[in-house]
Amino acid sequence: EIEQLDEPSSMPSFDNDFTNYTKKEYVDLADKMLDAMKSRNLSAADVKNIDNVLKVIRGVFDELAQKEKSEARQAFKEQNGTDEGFEFKNDNYSIRFEGILVQIREKRQYFYQKLEREREDYFEVKTRLLQSLREIVETEEKGESKNNWEAFKKLQTEWKNAGNINSVHNGTLWSAYNALVDRYFDIRSIQNELKDLDRKKNVINKEGVVIKIEAIAETLKESPLTNIVLKKANELLLEYKQIGPGPREEQEALWARLKAAFDVIYEKK
Repeated sequence: EIEQLDEPSSMPSFDNDFTNYTKKEYVDLADKMLDAMKSRNLSAADVKNIDNVLKVIRGVFDELAQKEKSEARQAFKEQNGTDEGFEFKNDNYSIRFEGILVQIREKRQYFYQKLEREREDYFEVKTRLLQSLREIVETEEKGESKNNWEAFKKLQTEWKNAGNINSVHNGTLWSAYNALVDRYFDIRSIQNELKDLDRKKNVINKEGVVIKIEAIAETLKESPLTNIVLKKANELLLEYKQIGPGPREEQEALWARLKAAFDVIYEKK
């Protein structure tokens, strides 16, 4: 299964050289990262990149501050003949830098707590819908299908509306859902015509999505990959997943085309 991609981070790259910054420049950079942590569009990739940058600049900033302290101690000693009574007070840059780092840590903790809550909510809702789908399938197997088709279509809508996030459970949930959907259609032998029409419609809809993704991949041969383009490709991928199953041979061919298009997008990224 193709995994949904994170949008490229707008934060400074970990490969950038921050070692020659002044204390003011370190404070300005930390300020920018704090602003990014407050963004509604903050992604896990952004937080990871911020962590990587902080690992670099924290150590260098501490070395710079320690150097200033040593130089001040030496100047005090040269002036007084001893360093007894020497006191060193951090300047405004050091105080601001430490304060910003505290705020970044708080924002980071809140981000991961929120992400974990979303994953738990997502998993709980999807698990409940899977159980309902199992009950619908079991009812169909018993031949008690008077209102089962309406219940099945309603559940599909609820599954789609429940949303989708990057999660370790995502692939497992989708596999279970697709397996139950396939099983449901397989046992509806008394409505083969309806099933065939629905699957043919699904193939048409899936191919329409694949064509759009292929068009994006084609443009990337000459154009750069932007956040907007990547977001659109991911939205189309999710739309493809949410369309019901089609005839296996045609569906496999469409999946191969979709994967080939995403290979181009991955390479560009």
